[in-house]
Amino acid sequence: MPDEKMKNAKSAVQKFKEFEQFNSSNSVSGSGSTFAEVRLSKTAPIQAMLDRQLPKAIGNYFALVDARYEEKPNYSNPDQITHATIYSVRIVSKSVWIDRGTELHIKIKDSKPIISDKELDEIMFGEHKPIILSFNNLSYYHFNGGESLLATGVQRVDNAAGIING
Repeated sequence: MPDEKMKNAKSAVQKFKEFEQFNSSNSVSGSGSTFAEVRLSKTAPIQAMLDRQLPKAIGNYFALVDARYEEKPNYSNPDQITHATIYSVRIVSKSVWIDRGTELHIKIKDSKPIISDKELDEIMFGEHKPIILSFNNLSYYHFNGGESLLATGVQRVDNAAGIING
């Protein structure tokens, strides 16, 4: 039994090292997305291990498709309004698990879009070059049969051509 625990611990350490190596090798000028810390869970260890693989699954950079600002009443306090921006983006990295071009929706609470309505219209009509984004503290949540990607911030990436082609 102790040998089995030691083998499992070594395997977990190896996977963590691979995860760290992947993260450090996939950032361009330090401007790639950052990912929220994932704690090992005794009640959901499989989901926690899958969450640690998020950078390998989706990559660090995303092409903007749309940004939607929303205001909704707070469910616990109807007098309070919550604000959020939901970015629709496409995966642009080639070496990730999910197909390049897959559309994702990433929500940032208490923020307004960093993209103007004019730029969004130009993107929609193909009059604007792609806007590449990276996110801060990107995290994945799975609940009630659905999933969600959340972040605490977003920024434009300047070296877009190198990221798309690389």
